[in-house]
Amino acid sequence: DFPIENAYDSFLSQHGGDDNAYTDMEHTLYHYCIPQDNNSKHVWKALEMFSSFFKCPLLKGEMADRELKAVESEFELNKNSDDARLSQLMSFTCGMDGNAPIMDKNWNEKIDGGGSSEKPFHPFAKFPWGNMNSLKTEPEAKGIDVMEELRDHYNSHYYAQNMRLVVMAGYELDEIQRQVVQYFKDVPANPRSNVDNGGVATTTNLHPYKLPFHSS
Repeated sequence: DFPIENAYDSFLSQHGGDDNAYTDMEHTLYHYCIPQDNNSKHVWKALEMFSSFFKCPLLKGEMADRELKAVESEFELNKNSDDARLSQLMSFTCGMDGNAPIMDKNWNEKIDGGGSSEKPFHPFAKFPWGNMNSLKTEPEAKGIDVMEELRDHYNSHYYAQNMRLVVMAGYELDEIQRQVVQYFKDVPANPRSNVDNGGVATTTNLHPYKLPFHSS
């Protein structure tokens, strides 16, 4: 719907708005704000453009490369902070079943003489950040197509049952609902690609831990 790169950011900037996004643990949050105008056209145009990310994103390789450089820069800037070190310590602790990528083969012998728990591999035992090495260098060395993996991740996780939308605006609730339905009704309810659970989201990657899953 919006084939020009950065059209969304440009539109917000032109009309006094801004946007940002971040990933924290297993959640990613995208947010923006824009001043309300007299006829509301800018507000709803921004909502339409925002909705396109969850229906038909560009996901171009050159755009991903630029974003990767930003991720690497942020990693280098913060990797020695106390928060980053605490996060890595938590990952190490979660990986103490011997299966975590951050462990060497002899870690359990060094710690407890060879004992090992039987708990399943915890997803937080993985490297909790992203950088050039983890997102490009190592995957490509293993023959992995990073862009294919990126698109597969989008198709597997960006669907309505897996997301929540919050809209705050100074309009009647019926009008807000009408606009939201108009622009987000085409977001698929289930994953776009086949998943191991028959195509319906009924579990999470914490399923082996018998944690509850709320489908709505």
